[in-house]
Amino acid sequence: MSGFETITVGDISGDLTFSGQNASDIEKIAMSADSGANASFYNMGTNDLTVESVGKTTKSLTTDNEGVATLDYKATEEATSAETSSASFEFVKAKEAVVNVDDNVAVTGSVKLDAAEKANINVEATNSSFSGILDADKVVSFRYCF
Repeated sequence: MSGFETITVGDISGDLTFSGQNASDIEKIAMSADSGANASFYNMGTNDLTVESVGKTTKSLTTDNEGVATLDYKATEEATSAETSSASFEFVKAKEAVVNVDDNVAVTGSVKLDAAEKANINVEATNSSFSGILDADKVVSFRYCF
């Protein structure tokens, strides 16, 4: 499989496990409040990968890409106040992670960085917060901007 730049986890009833072993060109995995299942993405290779969490997400997502992992928390277009994301994200092999929290998002879930040595958390100023759990025991370089 090639040419899949974005995979969207939709309203499915069972948990999802995806192997990227025979896939290429995947740049983004997206989930929203409509995502009905926990999702795991394995054999994702050495590429950089963006995970996009939109709105009031509640499920978990795990991936094992070895490049930079970027987690973008975004509000829905209709949001006028903070939408809470209680979802859990785990990046198993990423060497570096960037977490971006856009306007109108309150993060209360968790972000686990199993292998990352560098992490940046960027929180926008308007109705946004990151009060979740960051589990990153291998990080030696950490930056938090708000």
